[in-house]
Amino acid sequence: METDKKITEAQLQDSLTKYLSRYFDVRNEVWSMDHKKRIDIAMIHKSDIEREYPIGIEIKTFDKKTGSDAGKWLKQAQGYSQLYFEGYGKMMVVIAPQFSENVFSEGILMHKHIFEGSASPDHNVTTFLGQFSIGEFQRYDYKHYRTGRKNRLSRVVFNGKIIWDERDDQLRINNYTECRR
Repeated sequence: METDKKITEAQLQDSLTKYLSRYFDVRNEVWSMDHKKRIDIAMIHKSDIEREYPIGIEIKTFDKKTGSDAGKWLKQAQGYSQLYFEGYGKMMVVIAPQFSENVFSEGILMHKHIFEGSASPDHNVTTFLGQFSIGEFQRYDYKHYRTGRKNRLSRVVFNGKIIWDERDDQLRINNYTECRR
């Protein structure tokens, strides 16, 4: 799943839904319990039979690039992280596409985490987002150690911790639980 900067939010939502449906039970446009807010995607990993670890995704495209627009998006996602949603309860909320490559470029002082195994809790945008109680859906490059072939994979990262990684399709419950404290 690749994102094009000219794609609409609806197209991105549809693309993410199809892509993530391999790993998660996914629903679009899920209402908060008070019916005042609606998150773009709500999902439960297919291994989570008890449905204890829901993840919500709030999507924005980058047709507007002002700091104010980015701040409004974060504020909206932060608000969603405090709500209860129909059929899901309180969710871990992440944003997509990733903030760290599209809004905040990671400079020399920031830990570049666009490569496999490097979602470091030190000096990266995900720890910044964690202060707002939100994470991000990330794309990263993975070079297979045997074949040398490079793949573009996805993961959910919250406050510098990997919650789910496509490479091993494992929901890291300990990281999820630790981040939700």
